[in-house]
Amino acid sequence: MGLPYWLVPCLALRFASGFAVVGYVPDYRWPGLDWHKAVDLTTHLVLFSLEPTLEGLQNTDGLRSLLKSGPKAMEAAKSPPKLLVSVGGAGRSKDFAAVAASKKHRKRV
Repeated sequence: MGLPYWLVPCLALRFASGFAVVGYVPDYRWPGLDWHKAVDLTTHLVLFSLEPTLEGLQNTDGLRSLLKSGPKAMEAAKSPPKLLVSVGGAGRSKDFAAVAASKKHRKRV
């Protein structure tokens, strides 16, 4: 019996850079995000999700608004988490292949 598929990335993170605690914040939770807790309790914080389209990224206004409230908590933290933003997923990947295949659209995104 092999390892569960979801455990492999966790083990890779563990052995590559020490122990990681990854928080996941979907966009419907952005308005109520407690930055101080999120920063104090995680090593990595994944913000879901921007949508790639042929016109560029969608949902950037929500992300900008969220990021305006986070810097004070990040600056106050002894060891702030790495911030990551996911692109696509959950019905937001319709144009992903077209964007990835075109240099012009990749640049725009």
